[in-house]
Amino acid sequence: MKMEQEQTLETQESLQIIEEMIQRARFNFSQGSFYFIFWGLLLIGAALWQQFYPGDMSWIGWPIAGIIGGIGSGLYGARSDNSRRMMHLDKMYTAIWVVFFITIIFLIVGFVGKGINPNGYIMIIAGLPTLLTGLVLKFKPLQYGGVGFWILGIISIYFLEEWSSMIYAVSMLQGYLIPGFIMKGMK
Repeated sequence: MKMEQEQTLETQESLQIIEEMIQRARFNFSQGSFYFIFWGLLLIGAALWQQFYPGDMSWIGWPIAGIIGGIGSGLYGARSDNSRRMMHLDKMYTAIWVVFFITIIFLIVGFVGKGINPNGYIMIIAGLPTLLTGLVLKFKPLQYGGVGFWILGIISIYFLEEWSSMIYAVSMLQGYLIPGFIMKGMK
């Protein structure tokens, strides 16, 4: 009987430790809302530029957003990582998002090189790390954002390709910007 009580107590303590780690990771990630807001704004700007300023230079917003986003994220990350110890979950998120961005770069180069509009495909791929992050953190806005990326990506590819930049902007709003602002408000 005493052995069962000790085992139950150990199980409850283990579950409590796991829950505390998830809560701490959720708080740490809420501090990382910067990335969702920052990238959301940059990519919405690039998409709107492409949609409303067609012509020879309509593509220029994308590399500008990528360069500004890369430099800004690197500087912010270096400053943030020095101020706190990274937990295992923080490292996992970082790995997921770094692999995502490398994949996106390869996809963009490949699609643009073949003359294919990459917007819809990028939205579908963006759903993966967004949904995974939302599931691990048990954060519904990111979960909905990830699924929203998939739906809007399919719509962009199969139904409204001529509006793909506008759909891309909407996907960034619902997938990055809104969840980012909600995360920022979390205490």
